[in-house]
Amino acid sequence: MQKTTKTLTLSILVAFAVIAVMGVASAISSAAPTPPTNTEVSGTVYLQSSPSTGVEGANVSVVCDTDTLNPQTTVTSVNGSYAVAFETACGMVYVTASKDGASNMVSRAPNNFGVVNDCILLLALVDVPLVPEFGMFMGMTTIIGALVAFFVIRRN
Repeated sequence: MQKTTKTLTLSILVAFAVIAVMGVASAISSAAPTPPTNTEVSGTVYLQSSPSTGVEGANVSVVCDTDTLNPQTTVTSVNGSYAVAFETACGMVYVTASKDGASNMVSRAPNNFGVVNDCILLLALVDVPLVPEFGMFMGMTTIIGALVAFFVIRRN
């Protein structure tokens, strides 16, 4: 009778051990994320002089390191935001924004779900007021005045 009890106890312990090992293996396999099959990139382009002001109409180009020949391009919305998507998984994305001769570039790695959020770029757009330049009349007047002054001083 004692041998039967030991065998039963040993059988129950082996069954619990097998169930525990299967549970751990299941948890490990389900915890591993599946690699993403696409990449989504979104963000905002702001003025460098006023980081709360979005830049409307900036050209944005996003390059995926696994597909460098097919960059995604877009134009920022009224509040400076943009979004593009790739049908491939990217290890790194390179975002370039440009407007009116100003440009900036930033690179980011997507998270485990293939998403790059809040990819912010600052553009140093300078609003230079036009400086009035001398016209033809003022230029000629300056040259003639310089010549007259030269000959007057030379004659003395």
